[in-house]
Amino acid sequence: MTPSSAPPRDHALDTMRVVATLLVIVIHVSAKGFGLMGERNWWAVNAWESVARVAVPLFFMISGALLLTRAPTVTAIGRREWRILLPLVAWSLLYLLWFRHTGQRQDDWLALIVNGPVAGHLWYLYALAGVYVFLPVLVAFHQHVAPRTQLF
Repeated sequence: MTPSSAPPRDHALDTMRVVATLLVIVIHVSAKGFGLMGERNWWAVNAWESVARVAVPLFFMISGALLLTRAPTVTAIGRREWRILLPLVAWSLLYLLWFRHTGQRQDDWLALIVNGPVAGHLWYLYALAGVYVFLPVLVAFHQHVAPRTQLF
């Protein structure tokens, strides 16, 4: 796509992306010291974390809004997969090195990375990689159903 034929930037989606990013930060910050809090503070942190849990579904919906209107090519899907897989493998290796450094020895690193997230919060990248592989089916469904079903 040339710059002149590129669709205009959707500022609402950009705003949603910023909000979702801030909410992910709230989730990670509010989880610190959960067990050390008194009842009053626990309820406050629990409320903030509960409100912020909409962040990950928001990221998936933003991805859908941006990708379901485009016809995916094998090249485009491959590019997207590499943009996810390279950081996933790099962060997994860093976590495995850290685990080894802290005495949590792990063997067969490749199998650990292939079988699932090495660290819990990396699950999002595995899920997104699956969505990208399944994207042609999702786009075909989206393009061949009535607008009312698309909205649903």
